Amino acid sequence: MKLNLGSGFDDAEGFVRFDCSPYATADVRGDATALPFGDGAFEEVKAHHVFEHIEKRDHVRVLNECHRVLAPGGKIDVEVPVFPFPPSIADPTHLSMWHPMTFDYFCKGQGHDEHMTLYGILPWKLISRTRLLDGQLVGVMMEKA
Repeated sequence: MKLNLGSGFDDAEGFVRFDCSPYATADVRGDATALPFGDGAFEEVKAHHVFEHIEKRDHVRVLNECHRVLAPGGKIDVEVPVFPFPPSIADPTHLSMWHPMTFDYFCKGQGHDEHMTLYGILPWKLISRTRLLDGQLVGVMMEKA
């Protein structure tokens, strides 16, 4: 199974659509800090343009929840606008800003392992990080370590 976290109106085939908005075309609604799925239930999590809508204080909890619901070796596919992309700053629904290096704090061997231990960040392995749309977005693929 595959999970589309923050699916909005995306109806990508083969994904369970999860969103908190009552207006989204979601299969399941809820809070991303406490996903209502069992441990290891998914082989992939797609999180395109969702993390910027989550309060910064909840980033660790949400990524830890994604880690929990992924099977061993499962992957997360993230896409977020990066600071200082003007439309991202202007959007009143954006609750946090991202930088491509933010993901280093979630990945083993990227220089922040002690930080991860101190704050209970579950380990990911960075597979790829790509700047998109003339550098205004970043696409990141990580694997559950």
